[in-house]
Amino acid sequence: MHGYATTLKDCQYFSYSKYIRSDLKDTYKKVEEFLKQDKWVLFTGTPCQNYGLKMYLRKDYKKLILCEIICHSNPSPKVFHLYIKNIEKINKKKVNNYYFRNKNEKMKNQPYVIFSDGSTKIYNEFNKAFGEMLISRPSCYNCQFCDLNRKADITIGDFWGIEKVFPKLDDKKGISLLCINSEKGAEEFERIKSKIDFLETEVTTAFKYNHHCNVKPHKKRDIFFKGISDGIINENNIIKYMNKYVKVPLYKKVINKSKRVVKKIIKK
Repeated sequence: MHGYATTLKDCQYFSYSKYIRSDLKDTYKKVEEFLKQDKWVLFTGTPCQNYGLKMYLRKDYKKLILCEIICHSNPSPKVFHLYIKNIEKINKKKVNNYYFRNKNEKMKNQPYVIFSDGSTKIYNEFNKAFGEMLISRPSCYNCQFCDLNRKADITIGDFWGIEKVFPKLDDKKGISLLCINSEKGAEEFERIKSKIDFLETEVTTAFKYNHHCNVKPHKKRDIFFKGISDGIINENNIIKYMNKYVKVPLYKKVINKSKRVVKKIIKK
């Protein structure tokens, strides 16, 4: 869910990728309270959440900075809840944490869980279902905010395709992308640019391999969610159904493997 921090230490709580729709609760109200107290506020969320805040406030505040993430759609919290319960039932122990993405070589850069006893295990069915557009909310398939006309002051995300656009910058760990969309965003960037390493480029280049258009729903999405509504898909079997619906056809496996082999040959 959304929260707030007033110290750099507390900001660490918001680190790491989270492929799940956040619960705003009373966040907009809290933002307005801080602004009326003449406090600086950096609001971060999806593009639609940023636009929702603008509509809620109905006026511009000098000390409000709007920051949006590059969103690839919002997965269902209910699906994630059932998914975690299923993992716990399979392993017969509680899940303490779930990492959607990581840079841990031991975990092979896969999503993984940390159990209550400290053990870890890779589980990537949720991420695969998300990537295949099986578990996102219906409005995400007709999003009004995923084009290059951004609504927030700044946009942040991963620079997908960095190895093709700027190969010398590719450190194999991921490069961040920051887009400046307004005068206020430009002013804030001027304040911090001396503290970071950056390379300027055109927005079209930055988004060439990134998400900037509507995604298409998985052809089995409605069947999947009907199964959840009817109780057929539940905390005892949701992983099985995720695997069933996002299973990669054999011909695609052959094509993907062929591409990897070709890339290795080219590198040699």
